[in-house]
Amino acid sequence: MVRRELLQVLIVVAFSASVSGVFARAEDNSGELSRGAALRQGDALVRSAQYDKALKIWRQLEQQYPEDTEVLLRIGVAESMLENHEKSEKAFTRALEINPEDATVTYNFALMLLRCGDEARAERCLRRTLEIFPNYPEANYHLGLIAERQGDRDGAEQFYIKEMNENPNMPRAWAGFFRLKNDDEDRDESADRWMLNFAAICAALTILILVLARKPRVQRHEQN
Repeated sequence: MVRRELLQVLIVVAFSASVSGVFARAEDNSGELSRGAALRQGDALVRSAQYDKALKIWRQLEQQYPEDTEVLLRIGVAESMLENHEKSEKAFTRALEINPEDATVTYNFALMLLRCGDEARAERCLRRTLEIFPNYPEANYHLGLIAERQGDRDGAEQFYIKEMNENPNMPRAWAGFFRLKNDDEDRDESADRWMLNFAAICAALTILILVLARKPRVQRHEQN
């Protein structure tokens, strides 16, 4: 179970925005790639697991913007998903040379290292992520996975609890915590899905209760 969790698809915050309809052309009048259109097209391809096509777009974009950390981040993710880990590391390393304080690049670099089985370096990157962004979503969760895999159940539990406290809508931390509490590392996949659904429902209900309790005082505003 833990190994399967460690091989989860890399999570990139920049890919979370939804895209619909026909995408704008990725070229301007001069024939050069438009950065915004190229990023949107590549992100859409990643969501459909077409990593090689996304990578082709971003490598072209890299020629125009060689120090753009958003482009390098995406290249790192795509190369990792294609199992080109040396090229992936090169892209992440270059992005961090440009901006050492980029928590998203640092976090995704950590996930790439986990995919390679380099837990020591991954742990350092995750801890660095939390130095930059103290409650970065699922950073503590992945630290918990590493601790659990290394046999440190108490340490893993503390990381899961911290993730649950700081990011209660992240169901995988709840699942990891309950797995440890139930001392059932051989739980089958259907039970894991049930636990994830249960945790997600609990988190949603908590948020709903908080919103309803504050409703008379809430004004319309944009989500932070």
